[in-house]
Amino acid sequence: MDDVFCLPGTLNPEDVSGKIVVCIRGENSKVEISLGVKEAVAAFSSRGPNTRTPEILKPDVLAPGVNILAAWTGAAGPTGLGEDKRRISFNIKSGTSMSCPHVSGLAALIKSMQKWSPAAIRSALMTTAYYTYKNGKTIQDIVTRTPATPFDYGAGHVDRVAALDPGLVYDITVEDYIRFLCASNYTKEQIKTVTKRNFNCNNGKKKYSVGDLNDLSFAVPLKAASDEDGGTNRSTTVTYTRTLTNVGTSPARYRVKVSKVDAVKISV
Repeated sequence: MDDVFCLPGTLNPEDVSGKIVVCIRGENSKVEISLGVKEAVAAFSSRGPNTRTPEILKPDVLAPGVNILAAWTGAAGPTGLGEDKRRISFNIKSGTSMSCPHVSGLAALIKSMQKWSPAAIRSALMTTAYYTYKNGKTIQDIVTRTPATPFDYGAGHVDRVAALDPGLVYDITVEDYIRFLCASNYTKEQIKTVTKRNFNCNNGKKKYSVGDLNDLSFAVPLKAASDEDGGTNRSTTVTYTRTLTNVGTSPARYRVKVSKVDAVKISV
């Protein structure tokens, strides 16, 4: 556990070389904190699973959010305490509110260069994200001190360069989102409140499925043996539909690669 404090001899030089390292304050000196760092899922990071809609994997991405130098209000001191009478223009803060501006800036950068929809921009940020270090090891969770999972990092850490050329994107239209609301059992009145449109999910014989939202990130909830319609010898088939749009060079050829998952058969 000494490596979380960045004590001498506890950090792998190959992992921290040329990087800024975030360490827990303790017995270490302030100088040691600046020796090096690699990405990790912070303790305050928002995590999954998505309890409201488990078919959609959350979170989306990781972005810098620890010890960020940012503009600071003149209405409060750097500590935010009422008795702190100091006034500064900038402060070092950590939190998801520090990550958000990074992703927003990347989205604006992409928008300035590509005429893509918000969903396509989000797709580009997610499909080009990375979740391993250069040595191939998975990004660590600072809380558990173990490799993080997709419920911690989502698609991975945003890559500002790769996001400009994702090749394929998962685009989503307003109509797609409305159908998603129908599948989520929103009423006609609720849908109108959100979309400012009159849309009746009960018109026609259309069956709506949450799994059909053209979101690039999804999860597959499987029935447990203890579930009402589950069983130890029963199999469950789940079908999701996705459509991809080529925004790269054309013509182009892409190949699907599926990672092996024990006890689950996946076909594309």
